[in-house]
Amino acid sequence: VPGGCNAPGFSLSGSGSATRCLYDFNQVRTAEPEMSSDMLLVGGALRLGDDWQLNLDASLSRVQIVGVEAPDLILPELAIARGSPNHPAARFPTLGYDPNRPLHLRHRFVANGNRETDSEDRQSRVSLGLDGRIGAADAEFRLFQDDSRFEERISNQVIQSLAQQAINDGSYNIYDPFATAPAVLDAMSATAQRDGRYRTQGFDATTTLAVGD
Repeated sequence: VPGGCNAPGFSLSGSGSATRCLYDFNQVRTAEPEMSSDMLLVGGALRLGDDWQLNLDASLSRVQIVGVEAPDLILPELAIARGSPNHPAARFPTLGYDPNRPLHLRHRFVANGNRETDSEDRQSRVSLGLDGRIGAADAEFRLFQDDSRFEERISNQVIQSLAQQAINDGSYNIYDPFATAPAVLDAMSATAQRDGRYRTQGFDATTTLAVGD
């Protein structure tokens, strides 16, 4: 849109009808996200007579990744409805835009700020085993439980339906997003969160018997 490519990080490419507004997201995104990890291992064994031994093994790990991504870009493209104050025909009546023709807009919401990502993956495992002999055979019995939890949060995620509404009623200024009221920017942004939890429980039993000499 005319005048809508003047914010820091934006530049024009091409000419005439092929002109495009480009954004250099490399200036804000994290080249190498910050990662931290911790791990705890615990093990023990207890003899039960001459032939049996009780084993306990446990592990706990945590990996956290924090990064910064460019401001949100909503796809598919947003619409500029007929009659909207943001329609070029209303903004620039002498430039020949058809006021009855809705237009489509690919827009990066720089005024809403960068997106910050924070993810954490936690894994734990507990195994209780009993090893020994049954007659001439070696035997092993094992109970185990694996737990996994993943959490991810992305701040400043723009909600498409609210952004579309703000563009249509003119409360969001597509030509100068930084002139938009902070309350409008806050109302159309949210923190997205994904959580995943998994648990696996099992029991293993094996016996080994030597055949022959």
